Amino acid sequence: MTLKNTLIGAMMLVTLGGIAGYQIGSWSGKKAREEIARLKNQGLEAEQLHDTAVKKLRAELAGNEKEYQRSRKELEEKFSKQKGELDTLISSQSSKIAELERSANKLKNDRDGLQAQLSKSASPDQKKKLLAEIAVLNAKIAQMENEQAARICSSLAVPEDLLRKLKESK
Repeated sequence: MTLKNTLIGAMMLVTLGGIAGYQIGSWSGKKAREEIARLKNQGLEAEQLHDTAVKKLRAELAGNEKEYQRSRKELEEKFSKQKGELDTLISSQSSKIAELERSANKLKNDRDGLQAQLSKSASPDQKKKLLAEIAVLNAKIAQMENEQAARICSSLAVPEDLLRKLKESK
């Protein structure tokens, strides 16, 4: 009977070991499945957050693009207007230069007449008065000649190094 009892005992031990192993294996499998489900849910949540963020960024980008296009159009319109005004101003320079030259020549003729009177004048008061008038005419002539030179210069291109320096000083 001992052999039979030993075999029965061994069979019971093997059966109990199998049952225990099965139970232990199913518990760890259950935890693994729960962990997989949890990670899958986290992945879905992360994907939803990603999709939401992408949609938000696309909407923001579209808004930025509209703002950029509006600003660009506004700048182009301002530039075009300023360029047109400058072109008009530059094209009118030749008539203004000619007008300044005529005015300066008239003042020079007036000055020459006063100088002729000065050489004929005998009284010191008369000479003083004529000298003062000649000085005023010389100042006006110099001012007109400066403006004339500036207007001639305005139709020329500004040297690159000077233009760069002007931009840096702003």
